[in-house]
Amino acid sequence: MSARTAQLILFVDDDANLRLVLSDFLKFEGFMVAVANSCEEALEKLAELSPNLIILDMSMPGIGGLEFLKRVSDESGKPRFPVLVLTARANMRDLFDDMHVDGFMSKPCDPQELISEIERILLLAEAP
Repeated sequence: MSARTAQLILFVDDDANLRLVLSDFLKFEGFMVAVANSCEEALEKLAELSPNLIILDMSMPGIGGLEFLKRVSDESGKPRFPVLVLTARANMRDLFDDMHVDGFMSKPCDPQELISEIERILLLAEAP
């Protein structure tokens, strides 16, 4: 069993095609993957799951990515789980410099760059 097999990623995105393609890719790369099509669904899943990483789209109907981040953060504003923001809104990068997210990537992204960023975040999360 590889180290990745024990790593659970929660992928939150309202794009059904991207959820399917990216979750299949991540599974092929050896990760366990749970998906949510909305932030509301992701919050429900977090009642049962403890992911090693959340990959989060920002622009979704309903509560949206920013509100989701607030709801999964402690009183200091740090999310309880590592978060990689994956969004088509590349102009949002500066906003996240002031937030406690672990990574930011623009859609579309190179699959190998995504894996590298995921691995970087997971390594940092494991460090004491």
